[in-house]
Amino acid sequence: MQKLYHHFQNFLGKSFPSLFILVLALGTLGYHFSIPFFSKYVLRTDSDKFSIIGGSSIFFGDLPSHDDGSYDFKKIDSSLWKEQDFLPSDTELRNLAEFNYLWLRIENNTSKTFQDPHVLIEHWGANFQIYDQDSNLLFQYGDMDDESKAPRPMQTEFSWFQLKSPKSPYFFVRMFHKKGSLMGINAVTNRIGNKNDIYLEMIETNLIPLVIASFFLLIGILCASVYFVQIKKQYLILLDFSVFSFLFGLMGLAMNDFIRYISSDRESLFRITELLSYVLYIPMYSGLRRIFGDGKWKILSFLFYFNLIFGFFGSLFFFFFNESDLEVRILINLRPLLIFFAILNNIAPMLVSFFAWRLKIKGALGYFIGFSLSFLFVCFEIYQAVREQTGLEGVVYWGILFNVFIQGLELERNFFANTLKLKEFETNLLRAEKSLKDSILKGLQTKMNPHYLFNSLNTIHALQQTKPELAKDAIMSLANNYRFFLEKTDKDLIPLEEEWIFLEDYIHMQRLRFFDSVQIEMQMEKPSFPVFIPPLTLQPILENAFKHGFEGKEDKSFFVSVRGKEVSKSAYSISIIDNGKGLSSQHNSVDEDLLLWSRSLGNIKERLQNRLPGSEIHIMRSYPSGLKVSLLLEMGQ
Repeated sequence: MQKLYHHFQNFLGKSFPSLFILVLALGTLGYHFSIPFFSKYVLRTDSDKFSIIGGSSIFFGDLPSHDDGSYDFKKIDSSLWKEQDFLPSDTELRNLAEFNYLWLRIENNTSKTFQDPHVLIEHWGANFQIYDQDSNLLFQYGDMDDESKAPRPMQTEFSWFQLKSPKSPYFFVRMFHKKGSLMGINAVTNRIGNKNDIYLEMIETNLIPLVIASFFLLIGILCASVYFVQIKKQYLILLDFSVFSFLFGLMGLAMNDFIRYISSDRESLFRITELLSYVLYIPMYSGLRRIFGDGKWKILSFLFYFNLIFGFFGSLFFFFFNESDLEVRILINLRPLLIFFAILNNIAPMLVSFFAWRLKIKGALGYFIGFSLSFLFVCFEIYQAVREQTGLEGVVYWGILFNVFIQGLELERNFFANTLKLKEFETNLLRAEKSLKDSILKGLQTKMNPHYLFNSLNTIHALQQTKPELAKDAIMSLANNYRFFLEKTDKDLIPLEEEWIFLEDYIHMQRLRFFDSVQIEMQMEKPSFPVFIPPLTLQPILENAFKHGFEGKEDKSFFVSVRGKEVSKSAYSISIIDNGKGLSSQHNSVDEDLLLWSRSLGNIKERLQNRLPGSEIHIMRSYPSGLKVSLLLEMGQ
């Protein structure tokens, strides 16, 4: 599992540019093939299959009716009808909540003859009736007298309305809802036509926003994956970017007409949309603060913390929202503030990136272009919506998509520029660490050479005084040893056989030195696989035995055993046992460990860990007396 994780980490770490370019290419290809749909949606070109619904006027309250319940719409004073604005005023919203009944007069611009003409209606929070100019009831949804049977504001439904009076100049919609709540009605795609054609038109106009929303989700998930795989690098701006993309994609799916139409839980989609609208700007401003800094751009910090606080309380509000009269009044009163900050949230990033570009801050131009495109597309969509009484969907997504593309490319450039710098720094650091370790190890080996020479010369001097006939033999052994020093000690690892031969020459020197007072056993089991060891590993251990173990020992019978054996298919064990003084009982184990490892044993341990990872060295008491040093040489790593 660990190897699989590392493979995945390397794949994402090395392939993220290619993946991003691939996704960018797919997005561009999708844009190319969607141009016909996009042009049709933006330009609103009429076809022979559809007619556009005209503007609407509004009347608060209930219109007077005849005894039989019919209405004489022709005699109603036209001045009573107020043209409905694209963005309702606070007064209109208060009236909407205050009156149980609301009337809409909708122009019928149909000048063509359709077979079985229909309108797809989305409505929430109210029951309603639809009449033609002659007071013929064409459609009714729900009870028009009992408040308790009125739908809740977040209870969205879709209904097909058949246009049975195509020549009527107006259609009149009578809406009834619970007093104190809000309600609404909307003609999906704002089209009149055959039911199948309207359905296909809804799919076509929602297909592009649906694909783009899914694209945002993909970008968010992809960037989050890269962040968590490379989590040690703490590239938080990438996390901000991924969270923003994911939330925007999720909100786009929740707002999509087609998704709402086929959904069985539209209330949850409504709550998701509202909650995400409160928290969407938080990761965006978090990322902008990291890019441009807080120093000159205090507005970024202000908007970040405002959105953070507002998002928290707004989320709580809508999570526990139960559509009470008080809550509705709070929403209406806060609306001007919300509109102001919505505008500021869209304009502030564009202005900051513009001034950052003027100050020649790297990458600011890309962000300015992205935010400007988003703002222009939003303005264009508002113009289209005001002109044709439609909702804010469609080209807004293209603006955000271009923004994400540009920011993503800029983010990718910065991300991999920093990655290259980091890799270069890591390479230089590893090179410096290796050089330092090599210098230390070479220093340790150089330190051993004069120490060994000093002891060997002392041995030869003693033999010259006591046994001159053996001095020549000692000099030859010393020469062999120093040939080993000159030829082998500059290497990181040597075959175990070469270290063993050197050890035999050294032991021969000790036999000459101690003569018959020391008994030495050497036994090496030939390994079935190549075994390597850092040079000068075994000799210092034996030297410690002679220098520290036997020094001052009352019993003059010295014994040293060196044995090597294979313990597994990749490990070889060497044990060196002596009957010297061993571990002193006057020191505690911690102090004694520090004392032992402060000698050459510590140097040997460090060299083993650096040259043969996984290898070990242990020190323990040997019974009845003495010390045992065990080495485990691991060849498998």
